[in-house]
Amino acid sequence: MQRPSQTLRQELVKSHRAFKNASHHNKYKDMTSATNFDQDRIKLVIGVVAPGKAIGQHKQFLRSVNLAVENINKAEADVRLYVIDSGIDLSHLESKVEVLRFDSAASTDLCGAMNKLMSAAFSDQTTDCFLCVNPDGILHYKALSELLLSNSAHAQSLIEAREFPEEHSKQYDPKTHETSWASRSCLLIPRKIFEVIGEFDPNLSTYLADVDFSWRARSAGFSVRVASNALFGHTEMRQTLSPHDEKRLLLSGRYLAFKWKNERFVEWAEKTLIERGFFQSLTELPALPQLNSNATAINPIVADFNHGLFFSQCRW
Repeated sequence: MQRPSQTLRQELVKSHRAFKNASHHNKYKDMTSATNFDQDRIKLVIGVVAPGKAIGQHKQFLRSVNLAVENINKAEADVRLYVIDSGIDLSHLESKVEVLRFDSAASTDLCGAMNKLMSAAFSDQTTDCFLCVNPDGILHYKALSELLLSNSAHAQSLIEAREFPEEHSKQYDPKTHETSWASRSCLLIPRKIFEVIGEFDPNLSTYLADVDFSWRARSAGFSVRVASNALFGHTEMRQTLSPHDEKRLLLSGRYLAFKWKNERFVEWAEKTLIERGFFQSLTELPALPQLNSNATAINPIVADFNHGLFFSQCRW
């Protein structure tokens, strides 16, 4: 990660002084009461889909957001938190960030819910970036500032935070930090990329929507990078999948390969689904979903189906 220039350092100091004079209040509002961002600051919306459980986990996540937001005031950023919380009441949780709650009734899956938040964020023409983040993790207190610094250097890139204590095994270039795809566990999406490629594919409701989203960005001429100094605490990477989740992952891989025109991987996924006992024969497999509009401008060359369900060369 490049060090900030002297001019940027001066701007950071100036912004930090302004921050000391700012007041912070717990602001839980309904979507209809939203107000515009301050016009002279970077506008960032953090999108969170919180399941209707694990209140203690949500408190921990919000505390990490508060600390990270306090740190990014040096980068002159204005932050909101958009939440779909499955109907649970989060208003008692202390937050220094304005939180807008959205109705969860129309969002039946994670992908659909996150698309709803992302579309709402970018419908406000002042929003510069959207951060897709899982509430089962923790933001390092410098994570947001590092993500925004990376964005300032690479405005035409999807920016992924680096997971810890256990990193994602997929490969990325140690110099350019470019990678083949970015996990949506903590993913910064600039407005320009959203305007060109749109939302996550709703046919990938749980698994691999981030792989597809990254490949579509690369097909459109954008890049995908890891912000190596932006840390996101996440400990669920090596959990053994339940049979139900393994089946869903394989079905998602089958659809992804169908969409990206890789017949060999489609055949492998179908064979594995039968060998694992999820289906008895090919005739029992569900019909592949109809391709939607975001499948019209893809470049199959950027897709990597040579490394199984990792979809990338791994570092270990």
